[in-house]
Amino acid sequence: MLCCIHDNNSCQFGNNNCHKELNTCQKWEDIMPLTNTLKVQRAKLGINQGELGQLAGVSRQTISSIERGEYNPSITLVLKLAKIFNTTVEEMFEYEEDKINE
Repeated sequence: MLCCIHDNNSCQFGNNNCHKELNTCQKWEDIMPLTNTLKVQRAKLGINQGELGQLAGVSRQTISSIERGEYNPSITLVLKLAKIFNTTVEEMFEYEEDKINE
């Protein structure tokens, strides 16, 4: 079955093994609702979005999008961020469905 991946306000359909129940275009963050403490962690270090982006090897815009919940980062980026902040992934990111099931 086809699934939808949302990227830059456009939909791409493919035969991936993702969310087979999906039959309409939805934002990726609606599919994988992730919250984060990135802004808080950044404030503790006293760095701005641009500085964090440089440390993580991404743009300031990427950091901003992650903080606003508009972009879910890759596993690699999540691990880099956790290392930068000397914390765990679980301390920085939480899957929203986990809150509902508690």
